[in-house]
Amino acid sequence: MSFFVFQKLVYWLRGLHLSLRRGSASDRYGARSTSLEIGDSGEMLAYHYLRSQGYRIVARKYRRPMGEIDLVGWEKEILCFIEVKLRTQPHHGRPEEAVNWRKRRQICRVAREYRKHYNLHDINYRFDIVSIRGTMKNPGLEIIRGAFGETR
Repeated sequence: MSFFVFQKLVYWLRGLHLSLRRGSASDRYGARSTSLEIGDSGEMLAYHYLRSQGYRIVARKYRRPMGEIDLVGWEKEILCFIEVKLRTQPHHGRPEEAVNWRKRRQICRVAREYRKHYNLHDINYRFDIVSIRGTMKNPGLEIIRGAFGETR
């Protein structure tokens, strides 16, 4: 994805936030949005960023009774289960720090269900985190490949 296309995406997402005025929490975008709306925008930004980095995304918001995986995609021959974390305030810590052992266990359970459902037993897979820091005007994105291992 060229810088121009990426910048258009950022402006589009910022405009989306300005049009969503249902929320009650004030955020750094200048609009009043709920954390779910902010999270959805972060996931959309991560989706486009990952595609520009060569990932082939095959599922978004894969939900099961035990939890959800934000994005599922392939990077070459490796199936990636991707958690997206966004932080607008630096005093809340780094985004990837929010993926604690409970969240990892939940992601692993849903990933096992996904692999079982699609008969993907003998494949290479890993767990990635997309860390987004800052505002939609100036987002900093980082892919943490293999951020954690399988947990039971």
